[in-house]
Amino acid sequence: MYERTKRCPKCERELPLRQFNRPLTVGQAVHRGYSGKRLVFVESKFCVKCQPGSRYRALAKTATKKQIETAVWNQRITRQQGEALLKAKAHRAAQATRRGRKWAAVKVAVEYWEKQIEALRERYEKARQRRFYLLKRKGGTDVVEIAQLREQLRLMKLQLSQYRLNARAGEPIPEGENDES
Repeated sequence: MYERTKRCPKCERELPLRQFNRPLTVGQAVHRGYSGKRLVFVESKFCVKCQPGSRYRALAKTATKKQIETAVWNQRITRQQGEALLKAKAHRAAQATRRGRKWAAVKVAVEYWEKQIEALRERYEKARQRRFYLLKRKGGTDVVEIAQLREQLRLMKLQLSQYRLNARAGEPIPEGENDES
């Protein structure tokens, strides 16, 4: 079967006509009277490799694996460019997975610290009420217990501020403190 060929004026090679087809951008297609919803190819003066503006750049981030393989098969890009694109695509996917796992762990840690803050806040409020009761209702006669409660409240305030900082920073859950039981 005879395939029609054409000579590229830039590289002087005799190539099949399919090597001279180039896709129009959406803007170019609309300007020429097409709807712009489909990919329109036109016959170019130069072969694919000599055409200005690389198809390689257009494929860089948005193309699927199948589209890249098709571009290599149609010789729109070289095999090395296709392999580089596939490798970069796999790298971006791995990065996205790692990022997702990291943020999931941070979310779990923040929930843990929020629970710790709430529990400590309740204990703090009970101790504060107990101290108030001892001072006002009992007339402050139990000095030792009041002093112990004051110290306990001071330590709880420090611990509460530390928990808030941990929650804000997304600190990991301490070893042996896993809440899943």
